[in-house]
Amino acid sequence: MTNDIRTKQTKIDRKAWIRILEAFLGILLISSVLFFVLAKQTPQTDLSQSVYETQRQILNIISNNQSLRYAVLDENYVVINNSIQRMIPGTWDFYTKICDLNNICSDLPYQNKNVYSTEVVISSSLTSYNPKKIVFFVWMKE
Repeated sequence: MTNDIRTKQTKIDRKAWIRILEAFLGILLISSVLFFVLAKQTPQTDLSQSVYETQRQILNIISNNQSLRYAVLDENYVVINNSIQRMIPGTWDFYTKICDLNNICSDLPYQNKNVYSTEVVISSSLTSYNPKKIVFFVWMKE
């Protein structure tokens, strides 16, 4: 009879350990699935501050370089765009617009992306006063 009780107790103990193991494996499975799902979601980093800083640096170079200032005043897009192309990171695309101070420079071709814009005023050259503003649009390439 005591052998019967021990056998039943051993079966109950095995069932208890199997239940504990099943619960542990279930928790482990759910945790690993959640971990992988959350790891796949890349956090959206805020690039706007670094993009604006780089834009300001490029426009600062343009406004301080005499030949680039004249190119803006003459609305010479080729010179300006070639200079900017050498200064921006390869993962960016850009568009520039030069216009009079009183005009709104917003005829950017439609982009289904985050577009960052910065502008600077180039007021004059040594020989003439014909202020222009250059608007510099930037977005990430796909």
